[in-house]
Amino acid sequence: MKEASRYFPLRILKRDLPIKFSNKLKESIKSNFDEVKLQSIDKMLKKSGRRTKVNYDLGQSEYFKRKVACVKGIPHELDLLFINDRDLVIVDSKNYHIEFSIKEMKSTSNKLEKERNKLQRLKRYFLSDKDRVQEEIGEKFDDIRLVILTVNPTLYERMNSNDDVEVYNISNFIKEFNCNQE
Repeated sequence: MKEASRYFPLRILKRDLPIKFSNKLKESIKSNFDEVKLQSIDKMLKKSGRRTKVNYDLGQSEYFKRKVACVKGIPHELDLLFINDRDLVIVDSKNYHIEFSIKEMKSTSNKLEKERNKLQRLKRYFLSDKDRVQEEIGEKFDDIRLVILTVNPTLYERMNSNDDVEVYNISNFIKEFNCNQE
């Protein structure tokens, strides 16, 4: 019982309980737990001279609201956007558990595959109307890089070699995008 009580707060944060959470609690968990590292990365990117958008809601633009908001299988909120070497980098942040078993690895792999498919659909959509997308987000870009950022290390990030969706944990993301430059 004592051990169960120690894990209870984490289970609440991971939404790992069979109870319904209020929208206010969900938002609080999202901003104070799930995406707390995203805010740090945003600051590092800005410090290195990049313009960023965090939690960019596509529905805030009338154009995106008409074109994307009603489309299933495309993310409607982008966790982080920034330009890196003339590429628009779209980052989807995920807070998956650290995997301890084959079953957990398979579960994370399935979740990441679903996210990959969503991001690939978004990329195809953005590139099909690139000029208008550039106008809406206020940034010019040549191509789009898709990134899934995992808070915890995952074996899946080692499978980046021939895919158009890159998977990084936070420390590898910081190295890849030189976030710690002054």
